[in-house]
Amino acid sequence: MAQQTQHKIKKRDPESNLSPLGIIRTETVVSKLPIHTLSKTGSADIHITQKNPRGKVDTFWRVSPNRDFGEPRQLAFKIDKLIINQRLDELSVPLPQIVRIGSLRDIARELDCGGDTNIVKRAFSQNASVFITAKLSYMDVHKQEKQFEMQGTRYSLVFTGEELPNGGTAEVVYIILNEPYLRLINSVEKRPLDFEYMKQLTPGQLRWYELASFKMYAAFKYRHAHAKLLYSEYCFSAPQKRHDHYDAVKKQMYKIHRPHIQSGYISKVQYKTTTGKDGKPDWIMYYYPGEKASAEYEQFTKKKIFHLIPEQLELATAEGNITTDEPRQLIAYFHHRFHGLRDVAPTAKAHAQAQKLIAEYGLKRAQFIIDYVDQHKSDIRTKPQHFGFILSYVPQAMAEYEKHQMSQEKYRARQEQEILDAECQCYREQQVADIRANISADELNKLRSDIQNLFDQSNPTQFGRERMIEIEIDKALEQRYGVLSFESWQERLRGMGG
Repeated sequence: MAQQTQHKIKKRDPESNLSPLGIIRTETVVSKLPIHTLSKTGSADIHITQKNPRGKVDTFWRVSPNRDFGEPRQLAFKIDKLIINQRLDELSVPLPQIVRIGSLRDIARELDCGGDTNIVKRAFSQNASVFITAKLSYMDVHKQEKQFEMQGTRYSLVFTGEELPNGGTAEVVYIILNEPYLRLINSVEKRPLDFEYMKQLTPGQLRWYELASFKMYAAFKYRHAHAKLLYSEYCFSAPQKRHDHYDAVKKQMYKIHRPHIQSGYISKVQYKTTTGKDGKPDWIMYYYPGEKASAEYEQFTKKKIFHLIPEQLELATAEGNITTDEPRQLIAYFHHRFHGLRDVAPTAKAHAQAQKLIAEYGLKRAQFIIDYVDQHKSDIRTKPQHFGFILSYVPQAMAEYEKHQMSQEKYRARQEQEILDAECQCYREQQVADIRANISADELNKLRSDIQNLFDQSNPTQFGRERMIEIEIDKALEQRYGVLSFESWQERLRGMGG
């Protein structure tokens, strides 16, 4: 039986005021992928290759630090997230290629580095010189799938006193956005984050917030009770050291979670033991949104979140036969939602209306009708006083409910497909690993030599070359030894009753 534990959070005072939100919008593609090494010591090999079930690479990401400046670490990370992203957010799209950042002294002060501008300058150089080899797809602002390919750096630097491209002299630090990266950030969707909150976090805590916000938004959008993040996925994307023992994981993540607990961004954390794709111990981390996460979503999207109350929890448990209590509970929920009142004695007319509504649509849909009217009360411009008021909005609410259900069905189907893709990918990777272990060294070396010769003729570039050759070797072995395609694997799974 899988181990499952939870960490309960002390409830926030309902009378307390949340800090005002300072919105910053950042791109949603590169921000998901790691660039910086967040540990203070040691080295991280940031190299991601993800293939779809058909064996084609759909994400390739490799980060190669400049050996003269070293790996971009915590200070370089803060410069990216708290300085450069803020400057970019202040500009309108399309962004200019040359962006004014500010003086090293002012930036050092912003980042609490005192007067040490040398370490700030070095961190800037680490960011600007890190070489990225990337090939991936993304959705642009028009929901169109686009390809992003880059072999180079994200931007160049011009320090104070150096010459700008227009012939002038830089009075502060500027960055010059390189073309592939500039095209990406001009076309990609943006994700709002609370900038004032970000400034209070350590780099590890900030990276968690950046990654978890994607999950939290999806949870709110699809009305899930929690967001979830795989521990190995977090460690991979942060990047952070990955532990194999629960006590070490719990201790590591406690430090990451602590400010998000204290701020009310999350209200409860649960861990569920599982096994990763690599066969190592892993944990699913379930995050229950708190007051702050709700406030962020509502302010950023201008959509009201439906907050759980005891009456709703009772109503949401089942769609069983109507009992005498259910109409009363539905009416109580109506009065609590619109007027903040409890224990309102229903009139006979309201009771009959609620009973008929539940009989025709069921508890879940009847509850949704109340939610719908509440969410659109600014358009209605009338505060409902009696339960019967909501009945005139049943057609519109049901149309919205069907759209919501279709959206959830698509989301579930997409999740199921992602699970199938991952399972098939594990099968194919294991098959190739077994083949490599059992064929002769001569055969493997001959295959590698043939592929290298082809690369010499068609792809002379050196960046990412070694890994791309290994990918082509895997493809050749899959074909030579009959590793099942995604379609054949799925057919076999169906035949086994999977």
